[in-house]
Amino acid sequence: MSFEELEKQIYAFLAETKIFAKGDQKLKRMQDLMSSLGNPQNKLKVLHIAGTSGKTSTSYFVAEFLRQAGQKVGLTVSPHVVDVRERAQINMAVLEKEVYVKEMAEFFGLVKSGNQRPSYMEFFMGFFYYLAEKMKLDYAVVETGLGGLYDASNVVTLPDKICLITDIFYDHTEILGDTLTEIARQKAGIIQPNNQVFMFEQPSEVLQEVVGTANQKRALMHFVEDEYFNISPRFQSRNASLALAAVKFALSRDKKERLTQAQINQSLKITIPARAEEFTYQGKCVVIDGAHNPQKLATFARHIIGKYGNKKVALIVAFGSNKAASLHENLQKLLLLSHSITLTTFRDLSVETSFRESLDIKVVQKVARNNGFFDIKVIKNPVEALRETAKSDSEVIVVVGSFFLLNHIRPVLANCA
Repeated sequence: MSFEELEKQIYAFLAETKIFAKGDQKLKRMQDLMSSLGNPQNKLKVLHIAGTSGKTSTSYFVAEFLRQAGQKVGLTVSPHVVDVRERAQINMAVLEKEVYVKEMAEFFGLVKSGNQRPSYMEFFMGFFYYLAEKMKLDYAVVETGLGGLYDASNVVTLPDKICLITDIFYDHTEILGDTLTEIARQKAGIIQPNNQVFMFEQPSEVLQEVVGTANQKRALMHFVEDEYFNISPRFQSRNASLALAAVKFALSRDKKERLTQAQINQSLKITIPARAEEFTYQGKCVVIDGAHNPQKLATFARHIIGKYGNKKVALIVAFGSNKAASLHENLQKLLLLSHSITLTTFRDLSVETSFRESLDIKVVQKVARNNGFFDIKVIKNPVEALRETAKSDSEVIVVVGSFFLLNHIRPVLANCA
């Protein structure tokens, strides 16, 4: 069976299950799935990452620090940027398709024979835990998909789990709540009894929830400071510092070899997909990023301004339909980079989202005009938007917004690399 054929079968199977369970059943499907597999997640040493900004970057840094230290490490991230295999990486690489098909087909058979009906996220998270235990990995690095308390990843109940809480801001308020207190409560939900918790100082509402949860669970808090690594983009220093603190603790606790400075320096050179990632396309620099809320966009804009100074920037932008409330503020942050913007669209019909589309382009166009953009183009096809923007007199093209937008554009850029 080919990779594509297996994928088609899996998606048809998963399409019958709703993404979100309701009421007090929110983790039951995942717990039942893991129980049917022998609870492989509780046979691993897990570093679990939750937060609003920097989750994926922190996860990549954690995994790379561990790999550089000679550990066999698994990494699962959400969402994936191009290939679903990114959700089950081993030693910072996706499995070869032949290996992936073999392992996934076996897992798929176990799920069906156990009469389990997981959602998309539950299925692929379950596969990662299953694969990590089967391959006897030293560590599993797990990024939450959404929130934490009811996230499919939150089935590890071991006391030796290490939790990393990245910066918490407003995002996915339609699901997680519209106050920092509510959002932080969801993120802190990954903390289990006697865990170790690593985080930066954050706003009082956030700290109150995270520390309160840690105290309730008799978990130990570790507050981290930015080591101000000289890396680009500069904002990644904060994520790398959090990751390094947790990894140093894990290696010391488990009596593993310490990281050398050379290994740390090498780890800091990794490229994290779709996070201020740079390409060359038709002779121009293209920077792509999945920033989709005001906090992330403000940080990203500072990076672009700091690196590219007075170079002429052209924007290609699309936000998901769930970002209507933050659209005005999002566009205000992007106006710092350029008055030239190309608005595009996307539609995602996969079982991952049960359908996701971009905001109505006419609405975005009106808000952009009201925000002060005076050069506004509308090109509904994202790839065509890239091609046309490359013909302009801009020196830097910035593609930013939903990861579903980047799913269309990144493969084109990667093929030109």
